[in-house]
Amino acid sequence: MTRQKRLLIDVAVVLTITALAVVSMIHLKDYINRREALLAMEQLGEKILAYREAQGALPPEETVQGLMNQVAGRARLGRFTYRAPWITPESKPDALLAFTQQDYESLLVSDGYIVLRLNGTVQWLDARQFNNDIVPMLQ
Repeated sequence: MTRQKRLLIDVAVVLTITALAVVSMIHLKDYINRREALLAMEQLGEKILAYREAQGALPPEETVQGLMNQVAGRARLGRFTYRAPWITPESKPDALLAFTQQDYESLLVSDGYIVLRLNGTVQWLDARQFNNDIVPMLQ
């Protein structure tokens, strides 16, 4: 094999390995960001429920913003929508209390929403499932 062919093969191998490493890091970053956002929402849910237990009512949005500053990973939550004004004493425990939209660059980690229920349950919904199950409730 000539020197030039060997050099081209070596360059192609290095470029391929580098491209795979970059793509893997993007996927890993998005997976970690999603996991941290879920944990942050769980922590926030615990704080909201503790406030509700102590005060007998859900906290106002300003208080929730303050509680968010106490939550690790709060930056991962992005644009946060709090729905306490729509919660009544008759609301079911699985009523939607808050949600945040998450967009990712990765093809393996889908875009979606982190949903916080009135009972403190946190779940991940992909965009299609959120649009089918949650959006009709918001209207």
